[in-house]
Amino acid sequence: MTFDCSGLKAYSGCYNDTQSLLASSSGGAASALAHSVLTNSGLVFGACYSPDFKCAEFALIDRPQDLHIIKASKYIPTLKRVLVNGEYLPL
Repeated sequence: MTFDCSGLKAYSGCYNDTQSLLASSSGGAASALAHSVLTNSGLVFGACYSPDFKCAEFALIDRPQDLHIIKASKYIPTLKRVLVNGEYLPL
């Protein structure tokens, strides 16, 4: 059996913001993409810790300076709700 990989594409990049790169847990690709979306008037959803740190929840980010809220790996269950402007909305 052979696998035809002629239709596959690969992408690579380099994050030039050293401070953001060092603050990222997985090489900074998600941070770079999120920053680009936000600086072009987009919105980003990501996981953040709950206030009691017992679980994670989703947060809506609309400003690059708030990206720290969703940074870092979270190896805990995520609640099915989203934090928008300080209020929780069910998913």
